[in-house]
Amino acid sequence: MGIAGFVKRHIPNFIHTKILRIATKFNMLSAPVKSFLSIPIRKKLDKLSFEVHIAEHCNLNCCSCSHFSPLAEAEYLDTEEFRRDAERLAGLFGHECGCIDLMGGEPLLHPEIITFIKIARENFTKGTIKVITNGILLTKMSGDFWRACHDYNVGVSVTHYPIKLDEEKIRSLAKEYDINFEWFVSNSVKDFFYLKPIDLSGSGDYRKNFAGCVWSNRCIQLSHGRLYTCMLIPYVRHFNKRFSQNIEVTDKDSVDIYEEGISGDDILQRLTKPVPVCRFCKISDVHGTVKWHVSERKIEEWTGE
Repeated sequence: MGIAGFVKRHIPNFIHTKILRIATKFNMLSAPVKSFLSIPIRKKLDKLSFEVHIAEHCNLNCCSCSHFSPLAEAEYLDTEEFRRDAERLAGLFGHECGCIDLMGGEPLLHPEIITFIKIARENFTKGTIKVITNGILLTKMSGDFWRACHDYNVGVSVTHYPIKLDEEKIRSLAKEYDINFEWFVSNSVKDFFYLKPIDLSGSGDYRKNFAGCVWSNRCIQLSHGRLYTCMLIPYVRHFNKRFSQNIEVTDKDSVDIYEEGISGDDILQRLTKPVPVCRFCKISDVHGTVKWHVSERKIEEWTGE
């Protein structure tokens, strides 16, 4: 029957509705209780926001990268696959998004970055779209790239790592082409970033981990026709391959955007619920920070041990 079926059969609807309203307003129930009552643990988003890797690999190897880019082999997203997924989601969400981040890895490595910019805006006519980059290649990008960002109203956001960039030239180019430009991380915190250690035993409470995670339902990932609640789930495959691990990811850990009869609201609702793979995270350590440095590609960088 499952938890949802049990709740529907044994708890009167008006009681369940009252519990839901109270819990949503005061956030007073624990993650396991919310899960048992089929109550969303995370607040449902008003609009779909997601990130998408158009390149898995990167030209900057950050220690403990939460997207596992230092471990990834060169891999580019196919433009036609992205077009299909974007068209599907645009149809489900009325061509409106909260924010779409074209990223990676390093998105500027993709030779067809302009095509992704066009596809994203042509399908999502309302909402914010940004290219998230480490900035290393920005001053080498062609005028066609900058004009596409301007013409399709796509912003550029530079993650501010402690590396040498020609910041003055980057700002000048953004101003010249009238681009919405920002530093993704401020100067005051660019030397550090959060570490969410992996628990290789998979013995954690997935409901508590999901509820306590700073990324769940906030860093939604689009990958090969599915939406994931955070970046670890679709990209941990790089970690598995590099270190011969088996962090198990199943269809229960994501939402199939092509599922028959699914609606946009169904998708947003499902993304508020815990997923089994969350048991592999050490959420108690999530607020720890790592000083930025170049990755040595050691497993300890991601396990925190």
